Amino acid sequence: MNKRIFLVIGVIILFIMIAIGVSTYTIIHSLIQKEKETFRPQVENVLKEAVINNTIQKSKYLPLNGFNNSPNKIGMYETRTFCSKDTLFTYQHKIQDMDTEIFFARQLGLLMMDSLQSTDIQNLIVENLDKNGIKGYINTGIIVSKHLQREIWSQPPSSIPHNAEMIIYRLENEIVNVDYIMYIDYSFSTLWKRMPKTNIYINLIVELILIYIIILFIRYHRKYRKKTSVPAADTAAPAPHIIETIPVGSSVETEKQTNSTIKEELSLKDQFVFEKDFVLFKKHPIKMPNQQQKILTFFLNSPNYRINKSDLKKEFWPQNADPTNNMTSAINKLKRILEEIGSKYTIITDKKNEECYILVDDKTT
Repeated sequence: MNKRIFLVIGVIILFIMIAIGVSTYTIIHSLIQKEKETFRPQVENVLKEAVINNTIQKSKYLPLNGFNNSPNKIGMYETRTFCSKDTLFTYQHKIQDMDTEIFFARQLGLLMMDSLQSTDIQNLIVENLDKNGIKGYINTGIIVSKHLQREIWSQPPSSIPHNAEMIIYRLENEIVNVDYIMYIDYSFSTLWKRMPKTNIYINLIVELILIYIIILFIRYHRKYRKKTSVPAADTAAPAPHIIETIPVGSSVETEKQTNSTIKEELSLKDQFVFEKDFVLFKKHPIKMPNQQQKILTFFLNSPNYRINKSDLKKEFWPQNADPTNNMTSAINKLKRILEEIGSKYTIITDKKNEECYILVDDKTT
C-alpha cells in the first residue's frame, strides 16, 4: 500500500475517532444536566421536609401561648408588638391558618434562642438522600434577614464547587425572612446509575472497532513493507569463489594466528569502557583527559589499531598549519597514561610505514 494512502486513511480514522469522542462527551454532559433537572423536585421536597422536621424536633418543648385564630379572621390584619433584647416595635400582621402561625412562631423562637443550626438540617437531608440512593457534596446554609440578621453554614461557603446546584426554601413574614439554602453536587456514580447509556455504549464500541482497525492497518503495512523490501545481499550478484592453495603445514599456523588476533581485538576493546566523565579500564575507573579519550577511541575503531598521522592531524587539529608538536605531545601523554594504569599496550610509529601510528602490545615492541 502506498505510504501516502496509508497516511490519509489513518488521518481520516483519527478524525472520526475525535468526532465520536466529542459526541460521547456531549451526550454524557447533556444526560448529566437532564438527570440534575430530574432530581431537583425530589431534592426540594427533601429540603422542605428537613426544615419542617428540624423545627418540630427543636421546638417540641417550646411554650407557645395566645394562639386563638378564628377561621373567619384568616387574611385580615391585626396589630402586634415585637420585642427583643434591643428592639421594640409594633407592626401589622396578616392572620394565617393555625398551623402556619404556630410554625412561624417556632421558627422565630428558635432564632431568638440561637437554636437554629444548619448542621442539624444537613444531617436530616443526608439521611433522607441516602435512603433514595443520592450521594454527593452537600452544604446547607441559613440566611436570616429583615429585623433579625443571621448567616449559618454547615461548611465554609468557599468550599462549594462551581458546578453545584443551588436549591432555596424561603419562609417570610413581617419580622424575618429565612432562606434555607442547599448546595448539592451529585456524585458521578449517582448520575451514571440513572442516566440512559445506550448511545454512550454504541459510541464506545465504535471507538474500539476503529482502534482495532488502526492496529490491523499498522500490522498490514509493516508486513507489506517486509515483503516488498529486498535486502541488498539478495539482489547482488554472487561473489566468485576464489580457490587458493594453502600448504597443509601453514594452514594450522594461520588459523592460530587469526584466532589469536580476534581474541586480542575483543579483549582489548572490552578492557575500555568510555563513560561521560571517566574511563573504565578492566572495570576500574581512571581519569583520562577528554582529548586522550578521543584519540584512544580513534585507535580502537581503526583497522588493526593503525592510524595515519595525517588523518590524526585533520581529526584533532584541523585549524593548525603544522600540528606535529601538538600530535606528538598528545600521543606521548596517552602512552604515559596507558603505562600508569598497567596496560600492556603502547603506541609506536609503524616500522613498515613511518607515516602511521599503531597501538600494539608492549611485548611485541
